[in-house]
Amino acid sequence: GCDANSHLQPKSSAYWIARGVITSVPSVREPPRRRRGRVRIAAMRTGGSSTKRFLFGILLLGFCLRIPAILWGVPVVPFHQVSHPDEGKAYHLTARFPEIYLSHRDRFPAYGTTIAYTVGAALLPSKLVFDYWLKRPKVHLVVAWIATRFASVLQGVATIWLTYLAGLTLFDGRTARLASALLAVSFFHTMNSAVATLDVPMSCWLM
Repeated sequence: GCDANSHLQPKSSAYWIARGVITSVPSVREPPRRRRGRVRIAAMRTGGSSTKRFLFGILLLGFCLRIPAILWGVPVVPFHQVSHPDEGKAYHLTARFPEIYLSHRDRFPAYGTTIAYTVGAALLPSKLVFDYWLKRPKVHLVVAWIATRFASVLQGVATIWLTYLAGLTLFDGRTARLASALLAVSFFHTMNSAVATLDVPMSCWLM
């Protein structure tokens, strides 16, 4: 017969080794969430044609929805008006770079200047032609206004791509596609991407 006290006897070392292997299997099969996110990004970078077509299509849609309003309110047609009260701060910083930076005055201390100064540096050839050669500073002001808006549009489109990456890293491909598609057609984001403010650029850099 079987000994009634056999369950009280100490287990062998082979028993405990086998038990440790069995309990450790789930941790081996389930990698950390952060690691899975890296794997998803790597898979996306080398993904199939369907992923690339989706990204191209959603980014193109976002760009096409944002670019038409880039000339709204700009003084290139009669009856123009400024569409946003903060736009004057941004494109004036762009148009008056670098003298506004070197003068240490007439600035907006509470308003970001990195993007405006970067666009202003890229527009230095336009400033030399219209401000100093043709003596048409108002033309350069319009160029700076449109260029600052265009930079905001590009950053708005980049936010769509970054949203896709965030969804792919934190969740899965389906969530990433849904989130990026919703942002691409978001009315508030689309509207603010076409004006020279810091709302959309800040969201882009925060992503």
